Amino acid sequence: MVRVRGHWRRLGDGRLVWIRPHVRGAVAKGGGIGVAIILVVVAVAFLRGLGTPDDDPIASPSPHPPPAAAAGSAPPVNGPRAALAETLRQAREGKGFTVEEAGRRAGVAPPDLTGFERGLSLPTTQELDVLAHVYGLSRGDWDNLIILRSQLG
Repeated sequence: MVRVRGHWRRLGDGRLVWIRPHVRGAVAKGGGIGVAIILVVVAVAFLRGLGTPDDDPIASPSPHPPPAAAAGSAPPVNGPRAALAETLRQAREGKGFTVEEAGRRAGVAPPDLTGFERGLSLPTTQELDVLAHVYGLSRGDWDNLIILRSQLG
């Protein structure tokens, strides 16, 4: 820490300003509490960002899509989640099933099936197995569904 005397300083526009006496380097050497506060804030922000799958309505299978999703204002889905959702939708439409018919045959509630096809919720491995059987998917297509599902956790 270095004590700095009060002094006059000329600014770029020509004005003179008085710089009051102060201590330079106080934060760098004696600012332990400031560093501690910053670390706590960063840790809390990091932990809030992690969450658990049960806290995230998109990451965990839920009985119904979230209210925002039902209203059609959900954010766009991309990556493996979008590929899984699109594959399920195309397989159902390829068989000519409505959401209600496919849900009845698979024993899955229509809102859940809609959530899977929109990428708003993830089907369990067992649900994927039943849906692949109902849709008559090949072993290779079923493997692709399982691989996509495993990439999402």
